[in-house]
Amino acid sequence: MMQAISPLDPRILRHGRTLEQRPLPLFWAASGVELETCARSLTFVLRADFSTREPWVRVEVDGATVLRQPLERGRNRVTVWRDMPAGSWHRVQLFKETQPMARDPRSGVRSVSETQPAGRCKHRPLQIRRSSRATSGCSYKIHSKIKN
Repeated sequence: MMQAISPLDPRILRHGRTLEQRPLPLFWAASGVELETCARSLTFVLRADFSTREPWVRVEVDGATVLRQPLERGRNRVTVWRDMPAGSWHRVQLFKETQPMARDPRSGVRSVSETQPAGRCKHRPLQIRRSSRATSGCSYKIHSKIKN
């Protein structure tokens, strides 16, 4: 049975600009929560409301990003894992992200020093999409040689 934990629980660390209230608002990028858990299943219930661009969330488990996705308007259930072995403790962090906007004059690459062409890489990163198996919700990067 799922147990609901209040974001105001003293075991939950709150990061960034927010208020001490329930539901816990996350105002800016990098606002979020952090907890240590040995839960067999972990799901965040989030609400989103926006007028121009959807907010994104990033979830890290033990320092590795395991989930990154936009939120739809309204209530969202973000499942981090299911059927984790009992007794294995993990540090989980959920952060709000803000994606750059195309018309934002501050977006783009800016450099104080000189730049040069990056050149061609020997390996190209590929991304495996979500699977209906045990890796559901995770994305992995693998490398494969580029064929000329």
